[in-house]
Amino acid sequence: MKFMRFAAAALYRIGYKVHHRLFLKPGEPLKHAKLIIVGSFRAGGTGKTPFCAWLAQYIVTQAPDLATQSAPTPRIAILCHSKAQDEARMLTQKLPGISIFTTKNRYQTAHEIDNDFDYIICDDGFEDTRLVGATTIRIDWENAPTHISDLIPAGKFRSLAQDHEQPALILHCGIGGDPQNSQNTDLEFKISSIENAKGDPLPNAHPSVITGIGNPERLITNIIQFGVQPGQVSKRPDHDASFEQILSKELKKGLPIVITEKDFARLNEKNTKNPLIFIAKQSITPSKATLDTLHSLFFVILQNK
Repeated sequence: MKFMRFAAAALYRIGYKVHHRLFLKPGEPLKHAKLIIVGSFRAGGTGKTPFCAWLAQYIVTQAPDLATQSAPTPRIAILCHSKAQDEARMLTQKLPGISIFTTKNRYQTAHEIDNDFDYIICDDGFEDTRLVGATTIRIDWENAPTHISDLIPAGKFRSLAQDHEQPALILHCGIGGDPQNSQNTDLEFKISSIENAKGDPLPNAHPSVITGIGNPERLITNIIQFGVQPGQVSKRPDHDASFEQILSKELKKGLPIVITEKDFARLNEKNTKNPLIFIAKQSITPSKATLDTLHSLFFVILQNK
């Protein structure tokens, strides 16, 4: 079985290189907007979308002198893949002043909206080599992959370190409250609250957890570190189309259920008002060194306007 996975990863590698050579040749840089790519080697579950939301808020409220004469408040757009409608809805709910676009072709869409925005943040797009002239921020949870055995389906990565130029910024991530990683962590991810839509806190119980995200194991760890011991856990595929059906069936038991903000964003109005559904809200805490680096990075971006 291990050999078969390695062989499949080798075939994936060949397809990856051919696809990039034929269809993802470097394109033209944007003429107005500053393009920022938030990416990762991993196929999913790294926290790219929450960080995109944090970064957009940082640009609006904290980064120095990011406005232009024509737009005192920076005009920001975030591009999501059209398959990630749940992520787009979550970003729309969290960022009322930011424009969210879903697209199958980030390169084309970025050029179409170039003149309308000062900053275009790509939620992923790390593998799209047409996106030239971008400032890339890479999110890492472990060392960069270097061997074919690291690639899917043998491993959990989409590409190797040698496939990419050095990004402008590499952020090493960790789970908040983990003393082993706290000293070397640039971004800490943790649960800041678990409450229903009314704002009621989770009762002292062992709630079910239903999740359709890329890294459910990290979510469970976050919930436990928040002080909640989950009962039954249902791990659904990322962007699972049947998520709400599974959730509705579980709600009939009359017990509290914990889900993520991304999963909550896909629910119908009736379910969003259900008091048994509790949302685990995730927060991101950058280190002081990370904030200083971001400050310097955006200063360089502004110098190139």
